Amino acid sequence: LYIDMAAIYGTFDETDRDMMGMLANQAAVALDNAQWAAGLEQKVEERTAELNARVDELSIINKIQQGLADQLGMQAIYDLVGDQVRDIFDTQAVMIVTYNHDLEIAEIPYLIEKGQRFHLNFKRTFNPLARHLIKTKETLVVNENAAAVGDKYGMGIPAGETALSMVFVPLLAQNRVNGFISLQNIDRENAFSQSDVSLLETITASMSVVLENARLFEAEQQRIAELQIINSVQEGLASKLDLQAIYDLVGDKLREIFKADSTWIAFHDEEKTEIIAPYYRDKDSKQVLIRPYTQRGIYHPAIETGKPVLVGTQEEGRKIGIFPIASPSAKRDLNESVMVAPIIKDGSPIGATSVQSYQQYAYNESDVRLLTTLTNSMSVALESARL
Repeated sequence: LYIDMAAIYGTFDETDRDMMGMLANQAAVALDNAQWAAGLEQKVEERTAELNARVDELSIINKIQQGLADQLGMQAIYDLVGDQVRDIFDTQAVMIVTYNHDLEIAEIPYLIEKGQRFHLNFKRTFNPLARHLIKTKETLVVNENAAAVGDKYGMGIPAGETALSMVFVPLLAQNRVNGFISLQNIDRENAFSQSDVSLLETITASMSVVLENARLFEAEQQRIAELQIINSVQEGLASKLDLQAIYDLVGDKLREIFKADSTWIAFHDEEKTEIIAPYYRDKDSKQVLIRPYTQRGIYHPAIETGKPVLVGTQEEGRKIGIFPIASPSAKRDLNESVMVAPIIKDGSPIGATSVQSYQQYAYNESDVRLLTTLTNSMSVALESARL
């Protein structure tokens, strides 16, 4: 404390000095108390924020677990998770991306931006961002220079605007990154604080286990559905003794199960001069196809290797030697997604079944497994009918 007087009359004496000393001591005690109170208040606020964050986290986890108890499908659970994250954080966009490690494909089951929900049938091969997250298993925070970082990691988005601030938290289960949850701000940099990142990491860590359990549950349900399909086909085959009836039964079932744009069952003659498809459907057209064996298409890789073939785009097909051949009845572009399963007799491929879609990445490994099983069932029925 300091005082002075500019007046020419009067001076300070020892009494004034002692009074000032007493006031200074009182001020010191008051300031110390105020600082202690402020520190305590800050600690209370921080602890309250931590507790609120924990409540938010538990609320999300409880709602997800309730979704599991209600046997929601995976898409419904993604929607539930995405909506909860959006409600908790002050963010303009929330994105959930999942990874298929077998095909190295990324999908976007949830994307909302500025209140607009994008429903994307979007699949693409792993970009540098996916490979970075899979390798490091660590959160990536982008609060500045988003355009340059986006170019580095190949972050082109299929819908919406480019963000200025982004957070990517890996969905980690059994030490494998199965995707990520992302918060994004379109309008400003430095939109996400460390507390935002920490809370999203905590929530994501809890959700990763729940989502993986949900995925395994859905896979089991899918397997049960596959067995039901296989049983129904086998029951139908058991009553068929006519070759064409078997082709029609299996072919129609394949079209129905896989929602195929094109479906065929084909064989080649012993001299490999022709490929004959006694069952062929392209959309609503129906015909028998006969082609020279030398006209190389999607039939050949399965026959030459004796193994099923799966491609998600025409470009992937070209890499393994598939050269698409336009069907006479095709009214659209060539098929993008293709599955082919060989028909085996006495250990050698004698033909193949195939389902195809005009959409990219329409099928996955479980679809290949089901197609192969149904094809094997047909092979047994065909041999029985022949005998």
